[in-house]
Amino acid sequence: MSQSINLIPRQEIAIQTETKLLSLSTIISFVLLGLISIVAIYFLVVSYNLKKQGTELDANIESLRSSIKSQSALEIVSRNLDKKYDVLSSIFKNRSYSSRLLFELYSRKPEGVSISDFSLREGGLLEISGKADIYLLVADFTNALVNENFENGDPLLKKLFTEVTINAVNLESDGAGFSISVKFDESKLKEQL
Repeated sequence: MSQSINLIPRQEIAIQTETKLLSLSTIISFVLLGLISIVAIYFLVVSYNLKKQGTELDANIESLRSSIKSQSALEIVSRNLDKKYDVLSSIFKNRSYSSRLLFELYSRKPEGVSISDFSLREGGLLEISGKADIYLLVADFTNALVNENFENGDPLLKKLFTEVTINAVNLESDGAGFSISVKFDESKLKEQL
């Protein structure tokens, strides 16, 4: 058997091993440094792109907000249009009732009384304001509205007006201004149509 004799001293072998390990660890360190540098550059590029997209989206959102704000006038008009549509549809739906109500109201109005404002409220309430030649005509008008034996109106609507409240009467040199609230029975208007 042949044996090889190693003539290199142990101290030299340790130095050679140490040198090889040092060069290997240096190569591994540079490879890791290169990989970490590549990952860091990737994250920097991604971060920059995300910030750029965020800025673009913020600008886009701000422009959309301004366009929405410019549409606020249109929104107000559309809401008002919807309300106007509802009012008109209720008028067209109930126009025969309203005409009967107005006919009965004017048939009970005495000569010398003029109606200047007329508002129809929900729940069978009329707000009426106007002027009378003399104070007593206001009393005659309010009494005629609730008089169930009134002869000149529609016989089916004798009990139409249920209550009259005088809100204000102002005596003036040329007569008396008045404001009254009149409750009426809406079901009477719908009878026998």
